[in-house]
Amino acid sequence: MTEVILALLAILGITAAACIFSKNDGTFAAPFALLACVIGSLAAGMGFGIRQTIEGMFGYFDLVMAVLCAMIFVTILSENGALDYLFGKIVGKKRSAVLQTYLLLLFVMLPGIFTGTAAAGVTLVGGLAARYLTERGVDKEKAAGFVLAGALLGMLCPPISLVSAIAVQAFSFFGVFTGYALILLIIVAPAFIVYGISSSSKLKGFEPVKSETAGGFKCVIPLLVVVVLLILHEFFPGHTPFLGYPLIYAIGAVLAVLLGAKKFNILRALEKALRITAPVAAIVFVTGSAMNVFTSTGVSGTLALYLGRTDYRIVGLGVLVCVLAGGVYIGGQFGAMLTALGSYVMMNGFNSSGSVKMLGMSVALAVALAFPLRKGVLAELDGSLDEVKGRSGKLAKEAVIPIVLVLVMGVIALIFSAKLDAFRLPFTF
Repeated sequence: MTEVILALLAILGITAAACIFSKNDGTFAAPFALLACVIGSLAAGMGFGIRQTIEGMFGYFDLVMAVLCAMIFVTILSENGALDYLFGKIVGKKRSAVLQTYLLLLFVMLPGIFTGTAAAGVTLVGGLAARYLTERGVDKEKAAGFVLAGALLGMLCPPISLVSAIAVQAFSFFGVFTGYALILLIIVAPAFIVYGISSSSKLKGFEPVKSETAGGFKCVIPLLVVVVLLILHEFFPGHTPFLGYPLIYAIGAVLAVLLGAKKFNILRALEKALRITAPVAAIVFVTGSAMNVFTSTGVSGTLALYLGRTDYRIVGLGVLVCVLAGGVYIGGQFGAMLTALGSYVMMNGFNSSGSVKMLGMSVALAVALAFPLRKGVLAELDGSLDEVKGRSGKLAKEAVIPIVLVLVMGVIALIFSAKLDAFRLPFTF
């Protein structure tokens, strides 16, 4: 028992210190978190645990490949003019304020929907949306809050939802994250609907904006092809060939290169996609390593054994609060580790209550990644929001409606997980 406690404290303690010291820089904290896994294995009397540390990374390898391919796809859409074309169509026509708000919010969500990350939405389209709002008199903090709210909702949407996949695959690296599309939509829908209506006052009275929309409809064809393939993959798996997320996004990327609205440097696009993905991949890989060490040293099993005697809803709410507080105040890597560990404990300690309960913890992680106390995804945004880049945590007040609603839905998913499991979609190869 002493070895288990030492391993737990070593891994979480060193990771927390690295996150705080690096000001929540995931790329900087990742090597120290890996070192924490080695030290944790030593503390448990199992040697350096190099095999467990390296092996754990591959538990999420398929997930990272899907995110990378999706990021390449949406980055090419950004570089070839397709996203500019869509944006021009949204802002170039007179509509009701509510409908315009929903369209703009969906536009900000779009990269996050495909990649499952908040960074994609903020980096690739956040600048367009922010400039559109600030140039029409919207306060910069409110504009930043709108962008972050879109990024938050986007990364919780299917098909990938990286934070949800981290939680669901934590208890079984050999499992796949699929079949949760309807449940994720149920979690996101209230926040999307209510926030769209409440934010429409920001866009009231806006006149259409003339913008260059060169390229025509052809540049949107790759986007539509990918959407159709994803719908078939999620909702009709037994009636269509199994392609998998990486291949679907690779098909979209090739089409986007061929049908772009303008010429672009493909190598620069690939470099940009890798740069955006690297910090996310670091967090995911290190979380896999930590989970493998937690399992091999007996940490996760011991916690599941002792906490399994308590009502799963009490334990789940406790984990949710810890993930939210740890991710916001310490850092994303720390929050991701707590999410994976908590998911393992919840699934193995309370297996009869359904797997949907893990999505509640992933909602807390999503909020923590979008609105951390230090740094955050706005640090990657160029242009019009320089004054508020470092205040992602303080900007939470500008997006309090979606934050509260997704957390409430996360708690509902946790408490009523057995009933929501009925909405899981069947999956067959």
